[in-house]
Amino acid sequence: MCRSRREKSSKNDRISFVNVPFNFHRLHREHFYNYFLHHVRDPVSETQNRKSDFHIALNKYLKIVESTTRSRQWVFEMVLTDFNLLVSTSRGNESKACSEVWFLLGEIGDRETIVEKTHISGLIVVKTVLDPFKAIADLRRMLEERPWEFRYTLKVTPVEVVVPTRLEEMRQASVALASKIMENETFRVTVEKRHTELSTEHIIEAVAERINRKVDLSNPDKIVLVEVLGGLTGISVIKPTDILSVMKERKNRLALRKQEGGTFNQEAG
Repeated sequence: MCRSRREKSSKNDRISFVNVPFNFHRLHREHFYNYFLHHVRDPVSETQNRKSDFHIALNKYLKIVESTTRSRQWVFEMVLTDFNLLVSTSRGNESKACSEVWFLLGEIGDRETIVEKTHISGLIVVKTVLDPFKAIADLRRMLEERPWEFRYTLKVTPVEVVVPTRLEEMRQASVALASKIMENETFRVTVEKRHTELSTEHIIEAVAERINRKVDLSNPDKIVLVEVLGGLTGISVIKPTDILSVMKERKNRLALRKQEGGTFNQEAG
């Protein structure tokens, strides 16, 4: 479970989940733990009645989650099919990345984020109430200001439409999004494929055949991004800069600092 850097972890300061319903999803227990720490309990001051605070917070958290889902049963099973962000992390750190993303999005204004691990190693799906493109822009600014908060999040990708993994569904979704590509702009179809027997060539053909714009494979203005996750596929029309790559941002920032340092040394000499 993620703990705030403002806290000092100790055996006497841990919260027990013994009284939490047994079918309460493990990821939600971790997310609730962050909710309790960051949005209910003041981590600096000691709470007089911690057990009472804990159960009040649990009920409040359940109401928030239930308000964004179809039923309590669905909450516990957590089959998220209308995600609008894809987050990549390293293998084995999916649960930690879930809690981290839940916290990060809360810091930029979304207190109702739903985060779920997938059956694909290193990939989690997110449903945010924020516009996914604005959320990524805000996360990029946060990365510049507080880079230490991004420990497990490696890449964040916006998703505009989620459809069943069928060629006709992909074709219709791409047609609906094609208006985002202006007449004087070029485009490319990029396919990230996982757990499907559909060929990349057939997917590209289905997605691109009704987009009446010039293709540029090397330097397109827009990318039709197709993210296949088994039986579900996320589709977006994005600019290359709309994806947040944490490692790339850090490398660019480091290179810029080195360049500025070299310029300073030349001027000083």
